[in-house]
Amino acid sequence: MPSSIFKYYLLPAGIAIIALILSLNIMPKVNLQYTGISQISRADAREIVDSFIEKSGINISDYYVDQYFLHDHNGIDFLTRTYGIEKTISMAKSEEIPLAYWQFTFYKNVPRDRQLELYAFRVSPTGKLIKFQHLLPDSASGAKLEEQQALEIAQRLASRWPAINFADYELKNASSVEQTNRTDHTFKYYHKTREYQGGHDVFQIQIAGNEVANVVSHFQEPDNFISESGLVGGANLLFNSISAIAYVILLLVSIVIFLQQYHAGLVSVRNGLKIGALIYVAYIIQAIFMWDIFGLGTQIGAIGLFHKKFVIFGFSLVTSILFIFLHIFTSWTAGDHIIRTGKLHLLGGIDGILNRRWISKNVGREIPIGIASGITIFAGIQILSLFLSNFTNAVPRLTADSLSFFSYKIIFIGALATIVFNMLFEEVVYRKFLITYLHSKYKNAAVAIIFSAIITAIIAIFFDSHHVFWPTYWSLLPYFFIALLQGFVFWRHGLLASMASNFVLKSLYVIVPLLSSAAVSYTITVYLFTALIFLALVFGLIALRSGKFITFARNDEPAHIRRIKEQTRMQKELEIAQKVQLGLLPKEKPQIEGFDIAGISYPALEVGGDYFDFISLEKGNLGIAIGDVSGKGVPAAIYMTLTKGILQSHAESNLSPKQVLSKVNSLMYRTIEKSWYVSMFYAVLDTDLKKLRFSRAGHNPAIIFHSDNREPQMLQPAGIGLGLEHGEVFTQTLVEGELQLSPGNTLVFYTDGFTEAMNENGDEFGEDRFLDILKNYSNGSAEGLLRHALNEVNQFAAKQPQHDDMTMVVLRVL
Repeated sequence: MPSSIFKYYLLPAGIAIIALILSLNIMPKVNLQYTGISQISRADAREIVDSFIEKSGINISDYYVDQYFLHDHNGIDFLTRTYGIEKTISMAKSEEIPLAYWQFTFYKNVPRDRQLELYAFRVSPTGKLIKFQHLLPDSASGAKLEEQQALEIAQRLASRWPAINFADYELKNASSVEQTNRTDHTFKYYHKTREYQGGHDVFQIQIAGNEVANVVSHFQEPDNFISESGLVGGANLLFNSISAIAYVILLLVSIVIFLQQYHAGLVSVRNGLKIGALIYVAYIIQAIFMWDIFGLGTQIGAIGLFHKKFVIFGFSLVTSILFIFLHIFTSWTAGDHIIRTGKLHLLGGIDGILNRRWISKNVGREIPIGIASGITIFAGIQILSLFLSNFTNAVPRLTADSLSFFSYKIIFIGALATIVFNMLFEEVVYRKFLITYLHSKYKNAAVAIIFSAIITAIIAIFFDSHHVFWPTYWSLLPYFFIALLQGFVFWRHGLLASMASNFVLKSLYVIVPLLSSAAVSYTITVYLFTALIFLALVFGLIALRSGKFITFARNDEPAHIRRIKEQTRMQKELEIAQKVQLGLLPKEKPQIEGFDIAGISYPALEVGGDYFDFISLEKGNLGIAIGDVSGKGVPAAIYMTLTKGILQSHAESNLSPKQVLSKVNSLMYRTIEKSWYVSMFYAVLDTDLKKLRFSRAGHNPAIIFHSDNREPQMLQPAGIGLGLEHGEVFTQTLVEGELQLSPGNTLVFYTDGFTEAMNENGDEFGEDRFLDILKNYSNGSAEGLLRHALNEVNQFAAKQPQHDDMTMVVLRVL
């Protein structure tokens, strides 16, 4: 047998089996869920209630009904502190005192500002009816009986009440309340021999008028227990405040990291959205199957009990669940990027699932070890709870928000949705994001796992109710222990393994207690959960045996990662191209005595096809060129670069602009694609004679402004674009002009990006508006005129994207 098989599979399996056996023996002694293990099903309890209703002649045909399973949390707290956990569980199992019950509430959906009439029933875990209540409005009519008359009615009922032996009780207290139209009497009986250090086994009857309004058997803890217990003391409040603050900080950190990565184009949101959507689905299923208890104890204005559930459900979807969705979404996405840059093996199994590579060793390796780890961690928690209960001052608690899984309409579906919800949150936020983020900061796995476990334990104080102890600081230990081991499973075996471990851990908290129930429906639930885990194990083993290891390299990695890398590569190439293009433009404006010259170019995309240049010629003369390649983007930039090289190689002082453009056209025609062409205006400035010779190859005309405010003059000699024709027609068509310059003259060379700029209404800036703004500023500096023109065009376009390159050269004669 290979040592690796024994080390990684058989040894964990053996440990898990031993751990499971230990768990089955320890959990009933240390877990307060055992104070309320129903031996009858939900349907059985309802039959008991319906039988009583039928015998009593109560009409509930137009009533809604909520039915759920509750614990007497205060009573359990008191008894656990007084007698210890094992004695408390023993008293609950024997039903010496009622500490858990099925609750059935029949009500009409009327606004709360109208007094509510309802019927309420309680059935013990073994099927005893321990409460009947008919809540009447205070204004309801009834008899005004004397106390003795009401007492006789109460005693007759008590002697027939099946849940107690009335002879064992004695009257402790009697009180009366005068209502508007009746008198209500309440009689409280204490058990004669059962006294629990200030707590009492109580049987209470209320007579409203001459009708029995309330009969209940319950445990009554001492009046001062809550105030003296410290359960609502400053330390508990401090721990919960720190816990809530820690969660908010963690949420903000995940959002900030995600936004940084998203802004840099490093992440894809597809899988994050899928996991977030799964959270919503799990929550909706959970809400459906716990609908009866939804919003229990919450009041919203005058809204009736039935409609209140919908209000709370809708509000939760857009508040608390939305925040959880946001936390999971950002944590998944941010953690995904961190892992893929250094610890890709942690996502091997989950990548196999997400990419439908079900039968792969990635999946097969993680699921079995995850299941074994979950069982082992579960046993470890039971041992830790046993240690805390017996060797420290820690007292386990069953808090008021500890939802009993018996309250689900169908335990398997409701509990499964809850387990998936909690498992996804914990593994995505605490393992995938928090551990990997801390590791990226501190470069030490042990530090990351321990620090993450500390943060997880702190947050769990406020948000988790599975492992609660008093004093509150003892609760940190089991949460830290679980987070530490789950962190180890994640780092050692992968995210899918830690998810499987967490799922099994939470499932065992349903499976093991249900083993103590005699109800057939709960036995079936145990079988379903066990079968689900077993099938996952078999599936994992098949994948391990038959599959292959998958390395998500470039060709096999998830599609969104390939897109991100491709986008990143293209972005870098475009940035390089832009730098190259801008580097080809003149870096400094010419310094020629008697002239003020400036140029500027703004591409519409990362790189563009506009071009301008200043070419130093002999005798101090200057060549001025401005061009526009048909089209935009990288191809246009390439042709622009080609044009620049050809022009500079042929621009000579003894050649006229017409001759230069003819030579450039000849080479361009043989080089560029036939669907492309370049328009250009080329001029040669004689700096001594202040003359300008120019030719125009299909480009926008140059504009000259005079100092005496005469109308602007368009320099537009004939000519066609470069590269459209091999040479003969081009040369015959091309015309050269000459212009004598005078002080105060301003020449403007430009591309059509200025005149064709559009606003949000689709209106073009236009040549008339362009001429007006140039004319109004024509006596300023060349640089100032450039900035003025750009500002005017940008204000006109506002937020409308620039759709064409904008290039301009200004020449002023001083």
